[in-house]
Amino acid sequence: MPPVRDENHYPRMIPGKIVVIYALAGGLWILFSDTLLEFMVKDSQLMARIAIVKGWGFILVTAVILFTFIQRYVTRLNVVNETLRESERRFRELMERVHMIAVMLDTNGEITFCNDFLLELTGWTREEILGKSWFEIFIAPDIRERLLVMFRDGINSGDLPYHNENTIITRAGTDCLIVWDNTLLFDVNGVVAGVASLGLDMTKHRNLESQLRHSQKMESIGTLAGGVAHDFNNILTVIMTCTEMLRSKLGDRERALTLIDQVLNSAQRAAKLTSSLLAFSRKQQIAPRPFSLNELIIQMHSFLERIIGEDVELITDLSEGELIIMADRGQIEQVVMNIVSNARDAMPKGGSLTISTGRTYLDRQLLDDGGAVAGWHAVLTLADTGIGMASQEQERIFEPFFTTKDVGKGTGLGLSMAYGIIRQHNGWIAVKSEVGGGSRFMIYLPLAEKVPDAGTQPSVNGSHGGETILLVEDDEQVLLANEAMLEECGYHVVTSRSGADAIELFHGQGGNFDLAIIDVIMPHMNGKQLYEALIKLNPRLRVLFTSGYTFDVLDRTGIPENCPFVSKPLVPEEFLRVVRKLLDGKA
Repeated sequence: MPPVRDENHYPRMIPGKIVVIYALAGGLWILFSDTLLEFMVKDSQLMARIAIVKGWGFILVTAVILFTFIQRYVTRLNVVNETLRESERRFRELMERVHMIAVMLDTNGEITFCNDFLLELTGWTREEILGKSWFEIFIAPDIRERLLVMFRDGINSGDLPYHNENTIITRAGTDCLIVWDNTLLFDVNGVVAGVASLGLDMTKHRNLESQLRHSQKMESIGTLAGGVAHDFNNILTVIMTCTEMLRSKLGDRERALTLIDQVLNSAQRAAKLTSSLLAFSRKQQIAPRPFSLNELIIQMHSFLERIIGEDVELITDLSEGELIIMADRGQIEQVVMNIVSNARDAMPKGGSLTISTGRTYLDRQLLDDGGAVAGWHAVLTLADTGIGMASQEQERIFEPFFTTKDVGKGTGLGLSMAYGIIRQHNGWIAVKSEVGGGSRFMIYLPLAEKVPDAGTQPSVNGSHGGETILLVEDDEQVLLANEAMLEECGYHVVTSRSGADAIELFHGQGGNFDLAIIDVIMPHMNGKQLYEALIKLNPRLRVLFTSGYTFDVLDRTGIPENCPFVSKPLVPEEFLRVVRKLLDGKA
């Protein structure tokens, strides 16, 4: 909205041209009439009488002329004033009838005008607020100073933001969210005289938006819960069935080992499901290591053939040069499997799936979420000859819970999980497709250094030992499982389910522990607080943290930088290797 200025359409005093015309006419009359009379009349007495008549005649003529000019000026001034009064009446009537806040402030921020809508919305009367400070009455203290600075800067510079948004306080103390359109007011001399603002009450609108988002979130959670429940019920069915069968097969060692493998595989499926859900929210903990992308595809080849079935031909076209990326191998495998599974579903009558790799250099590729990638990247392309997708489907393909499959045949999480994994690896995933022409997924991952030689890897001299370990875990089942695992390797384990109890045990044994394994999140005293207490008692104590929580929770809790961390679920072999390395002073 542009600044409002007084255009000065009418004069504020007698026009200067009237004065000039009068003075010029009078001077010419006196000069030429006297000269002409002196030339024509020689009698001095006659000359004096004529001069008197001439003077009165001049007065009468100029009076008529002045009366005519002034009458025209006054008439014009009355018309302009009436027009201004009508314009102001219409303006005030408009401001009163509009369902928006209308308010005018002077240069000190005091209210010079407000409409009934503001009064009805806030509960104040016009007499209570006119002439009072807008900022003292309507603006909350926590934002008052910021808005005052914006107002004063706008008054001083003549450049007030045309649009802004802030809350105002009603007489009852409630907040109303207002979106403003502002304009500066100027006086006849072009000096800023105040501010006029129109405000739209967005409180109900924003509340409805919030309710809609909540409704959508609950619907999404319901969809997610249904898919997760299905997968977890299948996993639990295997675990419970195999465990029950183990009771009667303990004498059959071979059969018992088979059942144990099935239980272990189901547990690993559950762990991968949890990891995939975290990938969907981009909160999973990744363990990036350098590896060859080509080698990964080669090793997955036979497994992928089983996924796509016999009626789909799997073709690989790998680059000649080595493509080393720094990533979590298991997560990248998950991405490939998710996309391959979608490709299989898109080719119900068979077809071909081509997996190719290459490299490319990106100067600065801007992404949809505002991020950017640059530098050398490995490119993994998966192209199928399936039914393809329309453009509107491609725009939503990475959205959570969006699926083109029939009800009950997909949760819409696969590609959103893939997107989350790739973005967490500082990569980029895109899709090109057309109906009936198949789909092509392009995955860009930053290239890394070469894979370290096997001889450079640190060695671990077994996982057994006789050291004393303090194990602190608030979950009893996890505590018992970890205690049994450590004792099986020969360690002496002292357990505790709380931080306070752990400190007492530590005092009781004089701090003679070789290692403390501490859960990060515990009631009353968290892992970091326990760590700080134990380190004061034994500065040389080695500490290992564990947790099943996501990164956002752990960031709020905090883990000391010099302490290693192992994510749950704990893989026994890897967990025991870390414990041994810590005790040997190699971690």
